[in-house]
Amino acid sequence: MRRFLSILVILFFCMLSPNIVKGQSYGAVISISATAYAPGMIGHGITIHIANIESGEVFISKSLHVISNNSVIENVPAGKYAVTFAEIPFGNIKWRNRSPELKNFFGIIQVDSGESYYLGTFEATFEGSLKDRRVMFYYRDNIIPEKLIKYFNKHNLPTEDIKYFEPSEKSFVFAHTSL
Repeated sequence: MRRFLSILVILFFCMLSPNIVKGQSYGAVISISATAYAPGMIGHGITIHIANIESGEVFISKSLHVISNNSVIENVPAGKYAVTFAEIPFGNIKWRNRSPELKNFFGIIQVDSGESYYLGTFEATFEGSLKDRRVMFYYRDNIIPEKLIKYFNKHNLPTEDIKYFEPSEKSFVFAHTSL
């Protein structure tokens, strides 16, 4: 009987505590979209790592599904961040970049709790000769794809007043390849 009463008391206090809606958080949400084009191939998506420049804490984006162009990082605490790593798939190949140019391209991103940020829609393409190819990374626009908006709504993430990223440059060399 005593055990039963203690369970009732615990349940009562749990009911009094504030409820948190699934997906709701006090951190920020950062999202990005990318498509990669190469002769005979289309790659979908991008993975990015962002690091808090003060604490060094790293957050990694997750694709919405296996062949999605859209990637999201949830529950990012307020602070200043830099994109420190990006990976773009081309079929079975994944191009990775950890260069200072990547950090410079995105610059410092000031993140505030409870806000949503869209870094943009990007394209990666092969360019150059057969002997010296490079993967170019292009900023296309900041129009949020409908599938990403649906994801935000489904997970109760903020969609009002989304903050948009505008790079100072429109492209940079993401990777070099040579035969």
